Amino acid sequence: MTSAYYGSYEIAWTPPAEGTFKIIASFAGDDSYGSSGAQTALLVGPAEEQVVVPEQVMPPDYTLTIVGMGLAILAAVIIVGVLLFRKK
Repeated sequence: MTSAYYGSYEIAWTPPAEGTFKIIASFAGDDSYGSSGAQTALLVGPAEEQVVVPEQVMPPDYTLTIVGMGLAILAAVIIVGVLLFRKK
């Protein structure tokens, strides 16, 4: 993106390697403006290590256990009930 008003330029860029990169801009000039130039530099360091987020542990599903225990209790109640009524 270029801005004639601010005299700036931007670009998305992935550097090929670590190190110092010098950026030089120059303008040869024209009938309205004289020549100009500028220079800056930037240092590209190593990429940050990716943070590995551990997979979230899901708690065990106790639905079958609860249903099984409920059926066992129901069966026990029925058996005790049958035994109590049988004695009479």
